Amino acid sequence: GQRYASRPGLEVLFDEGIKGDRKKRKEKVQEAVERHGYSQKEVADYIGIHYSVISILLKG
Repeated sequence: GQRYASRPGLEVLFDEGIKGDRKKRKEKVQEAVERHGYSQKEVADYIGIHYSVISILLKG
């Protein structure tokens, strides 16, 4: 609902430039989940990885 109405879309956070850059991808995953309130599954589905990988990225 309204809680995250102003958050950027995943397509904005995950632009083409991060596809081959693991460090940048990890930073964007953290930003999407921790700052913008996306679920780990939403992010995983969007970037095409299993949701459990998101958990590993956030812990590492």
